Amino acid sequence: AGAVLPCNSTAKVVDLLKIHVQGDEIRVLRGARRALEQGLICVVLLKMYSVQLWSGSAEELSKELLELLRMHSLVLVSTEGQGVALDGGHEELKTLLNLIEGARQSGPLGFRPANEPLNQMLVAWHSGRHCARSPFVSAAKALWTRST
Repeated sequence: AGAVLPCNSTAKVVDLLKIHVQGDEIRVLRGARRALEQGLICVVLLKMYSVQLWSGSAEELSKELLELLRMHSLVLVSTEGQGVALDGGHEELKTLLNLIEGARQSGPLGFRPANEPLNQMLVAWHSGRHCARSPFVSAAKALWTRST
C-alpha cells in the first residue's frame, strides 16, 4: 500500500515533480495520485517518449495519464520549447495515443537528432490555492498559456 497524505492544511506542497524513470512514469503518478488530486503538486514534467516503455496498450496509458493529471493544465512541449495545449477530450487522448504508438514503432532515440518529433515533454500545472504562488506555475503559464 502507498503512503497516505494527511487531509489537512499542513500537507507539504511540491512545486516541481520531474519524472524521468524510463517507463515507470505511470507508477510514479499512481503513487502521487492523492497529492495530485489535492493540488499539492504544482507542476509535473515528464518525457513522453519514456512513457511508451510501460507495458499495456497505448490507449490505456493515454487514458490513465489524462485521468491522473485531470486537475492540471496540460501542454506538450517540443525540444525547441514550443508548447501545444491539450485542452479537450478526444483530441487530447488521440494526441497522446499517437505519441506513445509512434515512439513504440520508432524504437530507441539512440543517435537520432534531438528534435525528434516524438521527443516531447508533458508539462502539467495546477492553479489551485496551494499552487497559486508557485514560481513554477507562474513560469509554465508565462511560457505556454496563450494570452487572451
